[in-house]
Amino acid sequence: MSESSDFKNTLMETLGIKILPMKDGKFYATMPVDHRTVQIHGCLHGGASIALAETLAGYASSSLCSNNEVPVGLSVSANHLTTACAGIVTAEATPIKLGHRVHLWQIDIFNESEDIVCSVRMTNYLIPRNS
Repeated sequence: MSESSDFKNTLMETLGIKILPMKDGKFYATMPVDHRTVQIHGCLHGGASIALAETLAGYASSSLCSNNEVPVGLSVSANHLTTACAGIVTAEATPIKLGHRVHLWQIDIFNESEDIVCSVRMTNYLIPRNS
């Protein structure tokens, strides 16, 4: 994966997820809060938050892997702390541990007021790429 254009015909395209440039060793992505990502009460769906976090952690691990490795999600844990009912949310992924086979990420998702909407821990396992 090199950029958001790689998301064509995927869940990421459907949800409107955009990858932003890496900065200070952290990875960033955005997602709109709109008809694609809200629950029946009109605010951000928790599952959409987790999809954003898992997408960003997967993208981040992929960008750090060799061409012979593929990261797959092993574990995800989320705490939904507040909400967003409009605008855009921004995810920030910070590496906690980048091992030979396991990457552990902390992903915080912020609303436009910079409140933490969701705090996620994501573990990726690196498997050999099928030739």
